[in-house]
Amino acid sequence: GGSSTNRCAQTYRGESPASEPETQAIVNYCKQIFPEGQRKQDPIAEKEKAYAEDTMGVFFDMHAYGEILIWPWSHENDRTANDEGFKALANKYKYFNGYAYAGPQEESFLYEASGTTADWAYGVLGAAGMSFELGTSFYQQCDYFEDSILEKNKNALTYAAKISRAPYSLPKGPDIIDATLTIAKDYSLTISVSASDSSNTANTHSMAEQDVTEIRAFIDDHPYDLLEDGQSPTGIVLMEKASDGDSATVTATKTIDILNLPEGKHVVYLVAKDSLNYSGPVTAYAFEKSAEVASDNSSKCEDSIASNPACSVGGICDCETLVNLPGSTGCGGVYASPMGMGEIIIDDLCPLYCGDCPESNNINNDGNDDTVYSELGETCEGFDEVNGKPFPSCRPEMKCEPTTESSIPGADKTCVMDDGETQQESSEEVGNSNTDGGE
Repeated sequence: GGSSTNRCAQTYRGESPASEPETQAIVNYCKQIFPEGQRKQDPIAEKEKAYAEDTMGVFFDMHAYGEILIWPWSHENDRTANDEGFKALANKYKYFNGYAYAGPQEESFLYEASGTTADWAYGVLGAAGMSFELGTSFYQQCDYFEDSILEKNKNALTYAAKISRAPYSLPKGPDIIDATLTIAKDYSLTISVSASDSSNTANTHSMAEQDVTEIRAFIDDHPYDLLEDGQSPTGIVLMEKASDGDSATVTATKTIDILNLPEGKHVVYLVAKDSLNYSGPVTAYAFEKSAEVASDNSSKCEDSIASNPACSVGGICDCETLVNLPGSTGCGGVYASPMGMGEIIIDDLCPLYCGDCPESNNINNDGNDDTVYSELGETCEGFDEVNGKPFPSCRPEMKCEPTTESSIPGADKTCVMDDGETQQESSEEVGNSNTDGGE
């Protein structure tokens, strides 16, 4: 159904399959692109047979208009044998562009249309054929296209590129939703990442409810590539855990030694797996290893928890909260989240709060000291809960000791003289130091 033999009809289907030169050009091009080995020998006879989940390729038929998603079959209102994979894929597309479902047996299914290229690409080549009905009318202004149509669909098309290796499988797996890379002065790379099986989905879907059980990182080797020995790279396990029914979204942090990596630009490929053993799409992040980067990082020893997925996903945005949470073993230890966020190494995110910053970050040895210190009798170390930042450390000739005199939240230590120096002696030294530095 859905076509006519009448040459004057709008739905005239041609004299025979692929009878027109434009159609032949598309057919021949697609046959060169999609692997021949994944095709069915007799597509009509094997119509009810599902393609393997590792079948490759996506195909788009862009139309106007309606803001809907259409997937096979279109020549009849019937689902394919790969409908679960199509629905998982459409669920992701809808998350990005907000279009309505109009696939087979959906409420918004329009009408039967035989001979569509999306049906042909799926039935003959195995590719995940999909039609996007773009926009709200046949002819739209350029600014509307750029501001609305393009904005709604570019992320959906980017996602399609990421899952094109296995479009019936990868949309069922978890997505990498956030990651930060930090290089320390000792050439260690800290990767903080969050992954979710349920975040980037438009609706409740049976394949978007599983626990994330593993996150792996691959440095410079894409997980789909083969190494010189012909084997696939195994990567580095950032997080691995058993399913507990409450880990659809998780966060993990791990520090990796990159001392032996050459200077220059590098890529970290991240991929997560769920409790049904479905891997999600690969997401890449770049970093650069250089002497300048190491020098910059070594002079900026800062707490990074506010920019970590622990904050954006778990709501843990300051070190004082992290250290005092149930399940936290404090500075020098870890925080084991009961909410599936994985294990967080506290000192990696809170080196300043935990006192792990090297002395060179606090004292300028050339005499021109721009570091902010707490003076004698002032509050030191700990976390300023009023202003939302750590208290400064004492000057080098002083030490930070507990006090019971302060009523300010978090202000439980003050600067006192070290090694028995008097306040007058210390004040004179401080004054002389400032004078010398000014000269």
